Amino acid sequence: MLRIRGEATLETPTGNQRVRAGGEAIFLIQGDGTARRSLKLRRFVLATTPVKTERGDTGVVSVLGELGEGRYFFGDKGDRFKVDAACRIHYPELDRRAGKEEEHRGCYFQPTTLPAGVHIEGEVSELEGERPYGPVRITVACLAGEDEAFSSLTLDLDVPWEVLVPLGGSTDNHPCPPTHQVNQRRLVVQPVGFRTSAADPTPSASTAAAQLATAQMVWAKCCIDIQVQPTVLITDAALKTSSDQTAIRAAYTDPDPNTIEIFFVQNPLSASGGGNAGAIGVASQKVVLAEPNGGNPVLCAHELGHALGLLHPPSSEFGTVMQPTGSAMNPGTDLVTHNMCTNISQPALQTLATTCCLHHDSGDHYIRDFPEDVGNEPSDPLPPGRTRYSMSNVWNRLSNTVGTFGANGPEHEHPARFENDGVTPKTNYLFARVEQVETLQISGASVSFYLKHPGSGAGAITLLGTVAVPVGLPQDISIPWQVPVGTPNHSCVFAVVFSPAEPEQDTTALDWAAFEALSHEDNDWAQRNLDIRNTATS
Repeated sequence: MLRIRGEATLETPTGNQRVRAGGEAIFLIQGDGTARRSLKLRRFVLATTPVKTERGDTGVVSVLGELGEGRYFFGDKGDRFKVDAACRIHYPELDRRAGKEEEHRGCYFQPTTLPAGVHIEGEVSELEGERPYGPVRITVACLAGEDEAFSSLTLDLDVPWEVLVPLGGSTDNHPCPPTHQVNQRRLVVQPVGFRTSAADPTPSASTAAAQLATAQMVWAKCCIDIQVQPTVLITDAALKTSSDQTAIRAAYTDPDPNTIEIFFVQNPLSASGGGNAGAIGVASQKVVLAEPNGGNPVLCAHELGHALGLLHPPSSEFGTVMQPTGSAMNPGTDLVTHNMCTNISQPALQTLATTCCLHHDSGDHYIRDFPEDVGNEPSDPLPPGRTRYSMSNVWNRLSNTVGTFGANGPEHEHPARFENDGVTPKTNYLFARVEQVETLQISGASVSFYLKHPGSGAGAITLLGTVAVPVGLPQDISIPWQVPVGTPNHSCVFAVVFSPAEPEQDTTALDWAAFEALSHEDNDWAQRNLDIRNTATS
């Protein structure tokens, strides 16, 4: 990884300007030293201090790169590498040109960008058998013709490279699934308050510490370390209680373009729901928050979520911190999901060499083992007269109809091998009713149905099918199936819910005892004993 810090030369129609730049480029290097190596650009982000134009300064400039390819070139005088990628440029002046003024943009908006390209070229020199990286030149060129603020940017670096710890294995001495292991990232934020004078005993930003502590807790679950700078207090009595977000944001710009400012004002900001992120996932973010904040402890975490590139969820999903502020479906929840964690995008984020395991929240799905089951693990104690294997919310039907639910659970029908002619294979339908313990409603879950014989060992298993679970629970899930040739008359079907938080496991390695134990101890598992008939009438 190349951590970018330094001054860059920016060509503009009015002449060259020097700007302060910060960002990072992360590469994946493949191949060995005896052949041409391939180079993949996995992440490129850059932010610069504002650029002066005839209309005023641009605000912080963001460069958002896409994946790119490159090559090593070996030579007698040292080796070089080159990589090219597409990128996009954003700065607040572009939004103003597009008519996205503060009073018209609502609580957030998608930023206006210009298409651009990035070219990175550097040296590789031999030293005691290793390949340290030498000077690097980064060039970003606008592809949309001559822009009034940005034609091209050139940045020369000669700094040590950092090697990121390879992902995989475990983190913090605890097992971590590969899908959950990421590099730790850091976001620097600068709280800003207002006061009437230096002697003002009640400046704004009095709730900054509590709000930011909650935001740190929320986004730490996504391996985001929010580093809070000491609060900056500005003496301005009018802005202390103002709702003019344009003027509020103009009051302060941090000298580091990779820092996100958060302004606190003693105004309810009712039109913005108590807070306004200003944009989505760009380095020029300037968040404005109300004091008091209506008792919403996650207001800052929510708006920082927009700064991290996240939108409000669709209406079918609810219960996360990104639910619109004040929504009845989200009264101050601090929950985050796997998809939220993996879709974060913000050029001001700094990738760290250390690894981290995602500890996001998840909707705890379950399938009832018996009618009174509420998802506890294990599903004990069994009420009198109840069994797990004949009253669970896994059942078979001879047609694709749910049937009725009674005091003993769903209406189960014995599966048949053949139609009534005794020759044509019969299509049966397996059902599972999936419910959820919490109010967090998210997509990404699925149900798999497995057929296994009592007493069978590892590997003696048939996957009958997998189907996605729609959002909005409970859901009755079904699959068509035919009894495989050779299946004993007495068999069992297991339904298992998998989700991003509880990914699919290798069920082929489990024997009969393990299957039965999981159906008892894990609320994602449920079992139904099957008495397989030759035909529906026999």
